Amino acid sequence: MTQRRTKILVIDDEEIIRDVLGSLLERRGGYTVTLCRDGAAGIKALSAAAFDLVLLDLFLPDTDGITLLRRIKADDPQREVIMMTAHGSVETAVEAMRTGAFHYLTKPFQNDEVILLVETALTQRRLRLENAGLRRALADQHRYGRLLGKSLPMQRVFKTIEQVAMARTTVLITGESGTGKELTAEAIH
Repeated sequence: MTQRRTKILVIDDEEIIRDVLGSLLERRGGYTVTLCRDGAAGIKALSAAAFDLVLLDLFLPDTDGITLLRRIKADDPQREVIMMTAHGSVETAVEAMRTGAFHYLTKPFQNDEVILLVETALTQRRLRLENAGLRRALADQHRYGRLLGKSLPMQRVFKTIEQVAMARTTVLITGESGTGKELTAEAIH
């Protein structure tokens, strides 16, 4: 199984910032980077590809970064967003964090700071997705088809269903009304 490269989207109206971040993230981080100069181009890129992380300028020519941040998080709450600005204030930083930004980066920034932030954000995203997957797997341990249960008797029923389902034989399911005979038959089938 080949693992896809991490994709990062940079949305900033300053060409020099886009170029610096693009080369830094590709060269030092080994990431696949897409560069956009405004919010409309960023939205178009987001609808065309799955990005793991977005570096987003607070002030864009066609929209403000907070509005775009809301849209990005509404589309994918697990996607991390690092807000960037040269004209930061405590109020905008707090608003960005409340809206779901991972971090608030002020320009000019140090290359090492950007790489560390990106790696930390991507690690947090990976852990969050892994955690959700483990929760689903744990929930599925107590489920067989539409049958639910984690008690020892239900685990025995699940094991019996697995054994019987592999056999090429007729199975008779008996029990009181409402005990799940139809669900058991469905699970075997």
